[in-house]
Amino acid sequence: MNIIIHLTESFESEKIYVCDYIFCQRLGFQVSYRYGNTSEYLLEMPGGLKLVVKDVYFDMLRGKVAYSQACLPEAPEYLSIEGVSDPLPVFYGSPELVQDEHSILRADIIGMFFFYLTGWEQVVDSERDSHGRFSALRSFAWRNNLLHRPVLDEWIDALRIIFLKQVPQIDNLPIVSADNQMRLSHDVDWPYLFYSKSMWASFERSARFMLRNHQSLFSIILSPLSWTLSQFGSSFRDPYDTFDLIMDVAECNGVKSTFYFLANTEATYNADDYCLTDSRIQEIVRHIDRRGHSIGLHGSYHAYNDACLLAQEFKLLLDVCDKLNIGSEPHSHRFHYLRWNTFMTPSILEQAGIGEDCTGGYADIPGFRFGTCHAFPLWSLKECRKINVTEQPLIAMERTLLDDNYMGFNNLEALEYILDLKKSCSTVHGCFSLLWHNSCLSTALDRDLFTKSVCMK
Repeated sequence: MNIIIHLTESFESEKIYVCDYIFCQRLGFQVSYRYGNTSEYLLEMPGGLKLVVKDVYFDMLRGKVAYSQACLPEAPEYLSIEGVSDPLPVFYGSPELVQDEHSILRADIIGMFFFYLTGWEQVVDSERDSHGRFSALRSFAWRNNLLHRPVLDEWIDALRIIFLKQVPQIDNLPIVSADNQMRLSHDVDWPYLFYSKSMWASFERSARFMLRNHQSLFSIILSPLSWTLSQFGSSFRDPYDTFDLIMDVAECNGVKSTFYFLANTEATYNADDYCLTDSRIQEIVRHIDRRGHSIGLHGSYHAYNDACLLAQEFKLLLDVCDKLNIGSEPHSHRFHYLRWNTFMTPSILEQAGIGEDCTGGYADIPGFRFGTCHAFPLWSLKECRKINVTEQPLIAMERTLLDDNYMGFNNLEALEYILDLKKSCSTVHGCFSLLWHNSCLSTALDRDLFTKSVCMK
């Protein structure tokens, strides 16, 4: 169905970016734009019917920058809409919907979507953790008890209901579902516990692992033997060699896994010193491909801020996969430690030639960092334009839930949290994206939690 949207030319690109996402990508309309002197968005629909949406956010801005600390939202109010299960947060505009011959929505959904999709609050707030990351605890969503809700997806469903009621000629608006109900991925920071360039490094790492997991002294003593055997291609007693286990669980649930490999371990914090040119690592890559799963790039610790470094790493991965005749060329990516510079990183990804990024989640608390579990095109705050990179938001990571540095849940609490997030994604026909490291499946309890978390039944 065709609709016409009237808007002002101020911040034209930003407004069209959001409108294209809402009305074209998510609601399936064909949209054309008209420009005029107005302080609102006017949507013209078939039959001469109209929907007016207030322009509050962009009308507040002064100058040429599409964000400002003065425009950070206050605590939201809530709007109840018939047919929508939960009241919807409104933090630009007011929670009012007048449905008459011509409907008026006084909630500025365009401004709210721009706030979430661009993440601009992370530019005006300079506070960072020890890894240079913006903490979920400082986010608007967490402070207002919204991080567990796919707020933008809920608004999309509400708009669908509004349109169906407003335009009797529409029998139905198709629900645009995510391509996959689940995206399962694995950052390969440590492909093996014992296999290392140095026996001493392997022994030290093994001792820490075994003491942490309450293994016997005999197991620690065995580690030099395990290292020696690993040099001849054996993964004897190696608890990090879980690649087949992961793929078995994925395949049993009709899911394909993506394994993100580091291409530059020398510039990477807290990761093994493996190399993509190592024959043993290449055999893992071949094996994953033979089983029909995917390979992606795990951008190194500093690459999120360095376009040249990221491009070099991506080229190395492409060259190795080409040499190995990998069936599907890698295009997906995630940064090590989920590092992200909201102002710079989207442009850096595009410059490197990467088509899809899956970094978009908080390291310290799971949930909906971008307010959605659907893929969306990234926006560059630096260049003021839509970037040719698709973001697939990351909803949960196992270490966020289990590590004492973060939430410190036991397995039962972690599973309950995961299942709640999966249900939220399913309700809005989205994709639950779960990151589980191959090195975090060493115990029977870990494997049981992983299997239950992936289960699609």
